[in-house]
Amino acid sequence: MDSSPSPRGDVDVALGIGHLLVGLATVVLGVVLVVTSRSPRAELETALFAPGLVLVVVGLVFAYAAVRSARAARPSALRVALGMVEIVTGAAMFAAMAVAVSGYGAFAPWRSPLLVPSLLLITLGVWATLRALDARRA
Repeated sequence: MDSSPSPRGDVDVALGIGHLLVGLATVVLGVVLVVTSRSPRAELETALFAPGLVLVVVGLVFAYAAVRSARAARPSALRVALGMVEIVTGAAMFAAMAVAVSGYGAFAPWRSPLLVPSLLLITLGVWATLRALDARRA
């Protein structure tokens, strides 16, 4: 009897941790926006408060969904949905990065801090979506 962990299970755990990290990073960004907007010297004052609260709620829902999908015994539509949300968000960040670096005079995407996070989101989303669809077929 072989008690070694299966590679498929390891991949699912890694994807679950990736989804959870995305949700928690969103919560942290939202909290930073809320705290920054409440600062007495904040120039934008309450302009960042509502978007920050929205990000906190979205991040908590995403993290909850990530935990639920990771605990599921078999692949569900929730795993595909999490991957698709990451793909869309990563693509939007990549487009924002492309627009931002166009103002440099030359297209230099490596100068943007959005390059790595957007590529990581797209990679995680594609990997999770393909994995979930493959597991649902089997």
